[in-house]
Amino acid sequence: MTVGLFGLVSTNFHSLTDYPADWQVLEYVEASREAVDALREDGADVVVLASHVSSGIHYTLAESVEGLDAIVGSHSGIVFDEPDHVDGTIISEFGDEFDHVGAITLDAAGELVDWQRTDLLTPDSDPAPAVAEYDRISVRYTDDIAADDTLAAITDEWTAELEAELGRPAFESEVELNATYDSYAIETNWGNLMTDAMRTVGEIGDVEVDIAAQNGGGIRSDSTYGPGEITGADVMNILPFPNEIVVVEATGAQVREYLESAIRPHPDAEFGAQPAIQVSGISYEWSGHPDAVRVDNVFVGDEPIDDEETYRLAHNDYSIENSAVLSEADVVLESGQFQGPYVLDRLEATETVAPERENRLLRVDEAVDDAAVARDAGELRLTIEVPDGAAELATDSFRVVIRTGDELAAASAAVDGDTATVAFDANALTELLERVDDPVPRLFGAYEPDQDAWEYEFAVPTSDGYDRFRLKAPVNVSDVLDAPPADAVADSDGGDGTDPDGATAESDGTNDGEDADGVPGFGPLAALAGGSAGTYLYAHRREADATETDAAAAADRNEPTTNESERRTPTRPQPSRSRQRQE
Repeated sequence: MTVGLFGLVSTNFHSLTDYPADWQVLEYVEASREAVDALREDGADVVVLASHVSSGIHYTLAESVEGLDAIVGSHSGIVFDEPDHVDGTIISEFGDEFDHVGAITLDAAGELVDWQRTDLLTPDSDPAPAVAEYDRISVRYTDDIAADDTLAAITDEWTAELEAELGRPAFESEVELNATYDSYAIETNWGNLMTDAMRTVGEIGDVEVDIAAQNGGGIRSDSTYGPGEITGADVMNILPFPNEIVVVEATGAQVREYLESAIRPHPDAEFGAQPAIQVSGISYEWSGHPDAVRVDNVFVGDEPIDDEETYRLAHNDYSIENSAVLSEADVVLESGQFQGPYVLDRLEATETVAPERENRLLRVDEAVDDAAVARDAGELRLTIEVPDGAAELATDSFRVVIRTGDELAAASAAVDGDTATVAFDANALTELLERVDDPVPRLFGAYEPDQDAWEYEFAVPTSDGYDRFRLKAPVNVSDVLDAPPADAVADSDGGDGTDPDGATAESDGTNDGEDADGVPGFGPLAALAGGSAGTYLYAHRREADATETDAAAAADRNEPTTNESERRTPTRPQPSRSRQRQE
């Protein structure tokens, strides 16, 4: 028999790593048909695609390309419980990063005869449920597998050198640092910490940096660290790429355009709408739905962004070069500092860190009209319309956030038909709004989306990091400070003035404390001041050991020698999934 093999990579490979500029990009179906025809003409009895494209594309290929017997691998880190069959093509995806090893056996007609999946587990890991269900799925523990002597010798040589330099504790964290693939979907405390450190790079060239940003794909380890001692190797595993920190000067309009361009919207972002970056020195609201990909209430420091003003933004050179917006901005500082070593230097100088989430990235799926405000004894009650796309409000999720990122959780909330009334301690809410002039208060809350209200062919919300959608209602400051009694509001707008249901509000995992400077991203930065700039460069590219995370942290990684990759989820129902990847 003659077996024909061909490969596919993502069509955006030019933006993923340094391929020659003249390499052509072919569409997936076109390229696959050309490859299959060529292989068949050369006498291949069976044709197999060894894929590094997104899982959903496999189904398009199976339905559109004749003569393709099997597809193995993917770009998505998907783990099937068993191979799938689509229009005569076998699709077998058994994960990535050597967490699983798959094998399929075909006959001369390209039909599936047998298959096997072996899950490789560390000694303290539990097998997946599918192991008990399928006799073709087995488990091997890594401590039972003999090392390859040649590879072990190479590994020992290089890791010994790295451990000598990076294996010692570098700093201590009072909290767990989240460097998982949550970095694509939500604001993380590691993202805040590292971008705060990046914003100090201007000290090298006596440049004041207003904003720092980091693409989610550059935060690579998909792990958490601490609380406790954090080693230099930990930092380099999080930031393994030799990307230089560069400072550009951009107008406010360009900054706004860049923030919008970074958003991964529904439905194209098959892992759900995501802001896809981490930031410092800036906060904003973002929306990622069709015809509504936008950013609102953008504040640099704690001041509204001025489209005509210029701002200095620190980012890595790779992302700048691949951004249609930032690549056109003027470079004001080439720092000569790789991200990993520089951030490590700053954190070593700090010694102890305790970063928090600070309302830098605020998701908004639906905005409703301004909240109606009424005062009742010691409470201020904000009444809003229930969003059109909501099936059920999460009454424990409401909070008011002002432009500095400071927030106040609601005391209670209740839903009455098409309206919801959210109660706050009157003194606490008044104090929050009086902290700064023009605080731009907004009421945020979470809700279960009404599937019928959203024109998607998949179940919402689907987004990594979010199990519910988010609403926003503006709050008028004067309405709060001069709020009428509750019965006056009831008489004027039809409300009944009854008490809410007493549900306890939560902060929804955002800021647990107050920023002393009143500026998003400036709390941790103050602790970083005074440290020397990074002066050494590591080209450490070793990926961290793969660790299983929950669905909210699921994301994809890139190949070890590239800067980024693209992750996708299947476009139709699939068997169980493990980690998945994206840019």
